[in-house]
Amino acid sequence: MTAFKQSKSPDFFEDHVLDPMATASGNRGVRKPIPKKKVGFYLSEALLERFNRRFHQMKLDRMPIENKSAFVEMALSYALDDLEKGKESQLGAFLKNKFSFLCVRNLSCFQKELKMIGDPCHCKTSG
Repeated sequence: MTAFKQSKSPDFFEDHVLDPMATASGNRGVRKPIPKKKVGFYLSEALLERFNRRFHQMKLDRMPIENKSAFVEMALSYALDDLEKGKESQLGAFLKNKFSFLCVRNLSCFQKELKMIGDPCHCKTSG
């Protein structure tokens, strides 16, 4: 009696399976997804509308942006990279100029000023 090899059927629960989208698009490289965590932030309606318009325009212009989350990640990463430049940071200089009138010694005053951007800080601080 001779034994013959049976073909092994695919195990759909293995870690090294091919990504269906990568396979369909011709990219045969196996890439593990980066672990992500859902977060929530409050944005002004005007900023959110601007974000949505820009995202949809990017899609119309066929820019290689996967989804809104990828767009937020890209923008946040760019901003953080710039802030890490220290004194050379364009965003840091912008924030310093925009919020230079705020008095950070008194947190309640600081919070009030954030709501009324533009008014000088009237809190009483020592020194």
